[in-house]
Amino acid sequence: MVCVSLEEAKAEECLKVLQRVPFAEIRLDRMSPTEKEVENIFSTHPQLIVTCRPGAFSEKKRRKLLRKGITAGAAYVDIELEAEKKFKEEIVREAARHHCRVIVSTHHFEGTPSPEELQILKERCFDAGAEIAKISCLVRRKEENARLLAL
Repeated sequence: MVCVSLEEAKAEECLKVLQRVPFAEIRLDRMSPTEKEVENIFSTHPQLIVTCRPGAFSEKKRRKLLRKGITAGAAYVDIELEAEKKFKEEIVREAARHHCRVIVSTHHFEGTPSPEELQILKERCFDAGAEIAKISCLVRRKEENARLLAL
């Protein structure tokens, strides 16, 4: 299954797109939604990932939006490996209470880590409470792609 990442500026636009896709990641940090809009989005589609990357909102608001997505019915929540331990633990507990699967992700926009570093990152994701580890990297060569596939 292919997952699309949605960054629609308005919740209404996001809801329209969701009518046409089977699986999507909703980037709340790119939308500035109200809690009611988050509830509407995640209660209307059975295969959604709630994501709210740091930077757009305070940690308090980010936590609130992620929790609202989880309680409204998100199938998955994606939290960053680099997030504070307490933040991750709270989101993992909330996800467990609502049968929402946890993705712990890490992003490497400068390149692809070594095989040893990838293994360590994967283990750290699972140690942080992940059911699914997501390691996103910039891949420039076939060898780097093979490194990721071998993981």
